[in-house]
Amino acid sequence: MNWNELALKPTANFSFANSERLIITHAPSDENGHGRARIETSVASIVLDGVVDDAETAEAPRVFVISGTPSNALVLLGGTRVYHVDSLGHSQILSCLDRDMVNTEFWSMRLLLVQLGVVVVYEGGVLLVNRDLGVRWHVRKFYNDLLDRVEQDHLWFLEDHEQPWSINLGSGANTTRSDELGAVAPC
Repeated sequence: MNWNELALKPTANFSFANSERLIITHAPSDENGHGRARIETSVASIVLDGVVDDAETAEAPRVFVISGTPSNALVLLGGTRVYHVDSLGHSQILSCLDRDMVNTEFWSMRLLLVQLGVVVVYEGGVLLVNRDLGVRWHVRKFYNDLLDRVEQDHLWFLEDHEQPWSINLGSGANTTRSDELGAVAPC
């Protein structure tokens, strides 16, 4: 399991574990302002809406790529949507991030490799992409909750820089916070 951040200036290349090449090109935003990318494999070309982070906080338009057990597939994310893409050009939306175009100045994303997969921490939530490239859980967090540390099977956050709280890595359950943030609604 691995992850990479790719700057789209305007194109980036990536190889699946099965050596199939993927070309990712930044495309004009959709009618809602969501960053798009054209994905090209040897057999297909598709456009994914909301996959590119082209917000004010990014130095250049970018996507994050997560690879796992399937050698012919990966997860792409960065903007408002999380996609599963395979080397034949098939795509599926796995989740929508709890973020909007009004608050792009607050967008941030941090990926961490843990035993269960890759944790994605962004301003409005946290999700775990498992080794089979599925989303195991996806929960909300407040913008000002900062990731403090990973300890055993928990992600620890500081609530407004003071009160620590945690998320169980196995279940995504908020184990110590007084208010229940809950799961992110499906797309």
